[in-house]
Amino acid sequence: MKVVLLMLLIAESLSLFVLVLENYRQEWSYGSFQYGCSSLQASPAASNDSFVRWVRLTCPNGPSVRMSPSGSCGVRENPCTHIFPIFTPPTGLLGLYAVDHANPTCPDNSPYAGYLMVNGVGEIYGSFGFPATDLDYCAVTTASGGTMDEFSVRWSLGYGVLSPWFRSSFPSNVTVTQGGTATFTMTLTSYNPYSGNLSFATGQVSNEYAGSPITPPTLSFSPRSVILKADGSNSTLVTIHAAPNTNLGSWRAQLFMTPVYGLWYYGGFTPAPYASANGTSSYQTSTIVYVT
Repeated sequence: MKVVLLMLLIAESLSLFVLVLENYRQEWSYGSFQYGCSSLQASPAASNDSFVRWVRLTCPNGPSVRMSPSGSCGVRENPCTHIFPIFTPPTGLLGLYAVDHANPTCPDNSPYAGYLMVNGVGEIYGSFGFPATDLDYCAVTTASGGTMDEFSVRWSLGYGVLSPWFRSSFPSNVTVTQGGTATFTMTLTSYNPYSGNLSFATGQVSNEYAGSPITPPTLSFSPRSVILKADGSNSTLVTIHAAPNTNLGSWRAQLFMTPVYGLWYYGGFTPAPYASANGTSSYQTSTIVYVT
């Protein structure tokens, strides 16, 4: 297996503000950050497959970037840092994720531990956003990428632009009889504009009042993934099955929509801003299932 060589050069210089007061106001409003080094070291991730390869990027003696959360993320909000990356990815780079320096693994095929970096799109770090403040990078490339040209990333303070996003619509609750099935349609609509291949999965299905043994209803999707075009819409049919011994009562079922890793172009993994609280790449929502 060829090792994908990837070098990421981070510009250490930031634009200086003419007025010291303006610089202080920016840091007070948005927090600040510090680069760990100018040239990052690349190492292949332990888990790769025939389609994509992951590479970990870090500094020799510490994190690639260190955030310094401020005390004014928002009114009555926790401290955070608002910044946005500026970069032009080379051909073959499918995605670049900011990850926790303390976590030695790359996101692999489940990027719940990373924050996808999109050129010019603002991100939030600290207790209100992505929880890690000491960051490294994980890059995912095509398996046939070979040696990749180096490129540079520069971080800037501020909010950046609005990320592409999508919205899901479906019934807030559905009823199924014990031993039977029920269906509903979940429709996804692109905004701003979002485009990508989204896969569906069931998360936790819980009922805190269910007796023992607990037999939750199960959910399935047809199709299991859809392509959502820019400013378009698409849908999947969700089938709920309750076994004859499924506990009666109300169940909260989590639904996940995750960008599929495909050999398209950078940006195909763009997450929705309505992601989970730590800003990861999967969109999570839920519905109530009444078993009668």
